[in-house]
Amino acid sequence: KLQEKIKAQVKVTLSEYRRSTEELKARHILLKPELTPAERATGKDGKAEKAGKSKTEREKRADAAAKKKADDLLARLKDVESFEALAKQYSEDYSNASQGGDLGWFPRGRMVKEFDDTAFRLKKGERSGVVKTEFGYHIIQLDDKRLNLPPDYNDVTYRCEKKGCDNEWTTKDTPEECPKCKSKKLKVVKRRREELL
Repeated sequence: KLQEKIKAQVKVTLSEYRRSTEELKARHILLKPELTPAERATGKDGKAEKAGKSKTEREKRADAAAKKKADDLLARLKDVESFEALAKQYSEDYSNASQGGDLGWFPRGRMVKEFDDTAFRLKKGERSGVVKTEFGYHIIQLDDKRLNLPPDYNDVTYRCEKKGCDNEWTTKDTPEECPKCKSKKLKVVKRRREELL
């Protein structure tokens, strides 16, 4: 009963449903603000330091260096250098760097929020600026967009209303007559997209 009550209150529109099926094909270049093992163990002057404020300063320097590198790569991309070639050479996401930063197809919510929000705002063929996430600094290029709707999304089931026929069939096309008796008295029984909602 509780489940039925909650379902009755939730209304999903077709546009919301279609938006939830949106997928992107994108590439990215990731630059991580990481300290080298030597930097983790020592201070700027090469002597060991105690953890604390100095470590934070080193982390800030590493972060600034990664951001500068990302800004430099973005400038090179504006000079019409190949995104794929730069991703292969500089991206620190080793799971896809060798494929030119190709992330394949992904739906909303798969990536971290900052990445997701930026990628889904892009138009096909467009590039982002430098995007900061918990993983580092990204430059994103959107290759394609699609709606990953089920193949039967536009299916409609019709019923012939001619007495004695009662033929039912499912089609994507809007029929003019019953395929069995040629009657023009037809009724929509169900629409697949409404079932999906």
